[in-house]
Formats: sequence, structure tokens, C-alpha cells
Amino acid sequence: MMEDDRPWYRQFWPWVLIGLPGSVVIASFITLYIAIKHDDSVVHDDYYKEGLAINRELSQDRFASERDMSAALSYDEDTQRIDLKLADPSAAELLLLDFTHPNTSDLDMSVQLHALGNGMYTGRLPRPADASPRWYLQLRDSTAKQSPWRLRGTLYTERDIISATLNAD
Repeated sequence: MMEDDRPWYRQFWPWVLIGLPGSVVIASFITLYIAIKHDDSVVHDDYYKEGLAINRELSQDRFASERDMSAALSYDEDTQRIDLKLADPSAAELLLLDFTHPNTSDLDMSVQLHALGNGMYTGRLPRPADASPRWYLQLRDSTAKQSPWRLRGTLYTERDIISATLNAD
């Protein structure tokens, strides 16, 4: 058997044994940087109050469901214009449509929809919705302090025809 006279730092296996834990240390520093740089906006400090508010929100869903309320929405990417047809034309003159990003609260936005008549509403987004391929939508009456109803839906911006249906369910 032949003995290797090279020093340890010129051998292959010591570097492999040093490199594996070294790569884990580097990856942990990268993970630490990401955790410090980007806050977790999905978790709320007042989760208890939000849990209590679920009952109030469920009553809004029930109210809309009992009245068979629904809405059809279309979005024009070029002009950021929202057109909405509400199945309950007795609704208010001004509606509020919230766009909620699935995981980044800084991208959330709201738009006021003005009545055109016959259940038609229109409004314009403050910025393009192409920051995300998916948005959660919530429609409610903006004139009441606590809206008695709400409709929810999902908007997908990757499709050719950008539209969504909002329901109480």
C-alpha cells in the first residue's frame, strides 16, 4: 500500500468534510438575513380580536346568502378599470372592493366603486394588479359603518379574460 505524502490541505476528503457543515452555516446566515429583512405580514399581533371578528363576518356572509347576492367583476389591465355587475340593485351608491394579496400585506389595495345604475358599478385601481397572479376580493357597502353584507371571491390575473365572480359562500 502506497502512503500519500501530501499535506492534509491538499487532500480531497478533508475539504469535503469541512465543506458540508460550512455550506450549512452559510445557508443559515442567508436564512437569518431573509428573516430579519422581511417581516412576516401574515401573522397579526391582535389575532384574538380577529378571531372574535369572525362571528361578525360570518353574519355578513349569511345576510348576503339569504338575499342571494352575487357580483360579476371584470378588470382591464391597461386602464386598471374595474366594472362590476351586482345582482342586488338595491345596494348602496358606493361600494368598497378590497384586493388582498395572498402573502404580502404591503400590496393590499382598495377601490371605491361608484354606481352607474341598474346594479352596475365602476372604479379604478390605484396601481396595476399584475403584482400577483392571484388576489382575494371582498366587496361590501362602504356607506354603512358596519356593512350588513359582504361578497368574496378570487381574481386571477394570468388569464386572457380577467374576471371574477363574488359570492357570499
